[in-house]
Amino acid sequence: RSSQDSLQLSTHHDVAMDLINSVTGVDEEGRSRQRILTFAAKRYISAIERNPEDPDAYYNWALVLQESADNVDPNSDSSKDSLLEEACKKYAEATRLCPTLYDAYYNWAIAIADRAKMRGRTKEAEELWQQAIRNYDKAVQLSWNSPQALNNWGLGLQVH
Repeated sequence: RSSQDSLQLSTHHDVAMDLINSVTGVDEEGRSRQRILTFAAKRYISAIERNPEDPDAYYNWALVLQESADNVDPNSDSSKDSLLEEACKKYAEATRLCPTLYDAYYNWAIAIADRAKMRGRTKEAEELWQQAIRNYDKAVQLSWNSPQALNNWGLGLQVH
């Protein structure tokens, strides 16, 4: 990797960590869970820095971001959408590195659908639903007997 690639990766990590660090949680349980997620995020960043070709590290980091989005206090400045957007970037990288990573496509689709739901009935939401449907489609192709993926795919098609 070039030093520019390393710098871009580092900057990308900083953005995601800033978002994670901004999540306070609604109650003590949420704060406790967020501390664990913050610790996990640091571990995944470290794993990626050691091996930038590790799809599992990207996948797990995406899960941390996605779960952090669920911990966002509705009254805080933390942006659930930004966390989900960062999670989507990590899922994209995980699936680029490992195109057969069913769980990444499935959870990526959920993150995209959550972003779409925040936008109501807008053009942007429509585009996000289409992305989610494509990822559910890919998840179903990789694991055709997954009832969750089939169900969510169907729900996405209904909304769309």
